[in-house]
Amino acid sequence: MQGKLEQCYRVLKPTGAMYLHCDWHASHYLKVAMDGIFNRENFRNEISVKRIRKNVHEYATVKKLNVAFDSVLFYSKTNEHRIKPPMRNEKKIARWHAFDANGYRTGMDYPLFKHVPKEGTHWRWTKERAEKAIKEGKLRASKSGNPEYLIPASSQVILTSVWDDISAYSFQSGYPTEKSEALLDRIIEMSTEPMSIVLDPFVVAVLLLLQLIKRVDDG
Repeated sequence: MQGKLEQCYRVLKPTGAMYLHCDWHASHYLKVAMDGIFNRENFRNEISVKRIRKNVHEYATVKKLNVAFDSVLFYSKTNEHRIKPPMRNEKKIARWHAFDANGYRTGMDYPLFKHVPKEGTHWRWTKERAEKAIKEGKLRASKSGNPEYLIPASSQVILTSVWDDISAYSFQSGYPTEKSEALLDRIIEMSTEPMSIVLDPFVVAVLLLLQLIKRVDDG
């Protein structure tokens, strides 16, 4: 596997990325190997993808819990790779949210509704944007007097690294580790542009093996 990963890294362009699907048996070992090839700073996410779970209570006691997810190790070749955050259809009503955010940012600690951010935090917007939002009714003082801003209603939410809305596997062909189209579609859509080249090295290896078998059969 080390050699295959090194070759994948070699053919990637600087703006490219690699997604490695694995289960709990090997995910930790593969991450160590990929850290050495891609460099640890180019590790982006360990994505958890739902897998089929048994829901049959056969014994009073068991040795371990059912494994509910697989891992997809996401690495970029350099810091140049950017993704389009994947979305999931989910309706959310408009709601108010606290206006402070973690971390200190110069100029983002101005007085607002007689309050300033707590130590180690800052307001989310510049003073000019905040004043405009107050006039538009999108920023107000809560009952406690602290600023809060309006998050508009939406029909989609941004996904995190937990993909529990799709399955890692498909069972169309009977092959035990067949990837689901939903998983492949999501990865391709978030990490590529039109005319991008997508390589599945496992498929390439299978095609080469089939060609070799055909040559042997042809004698």
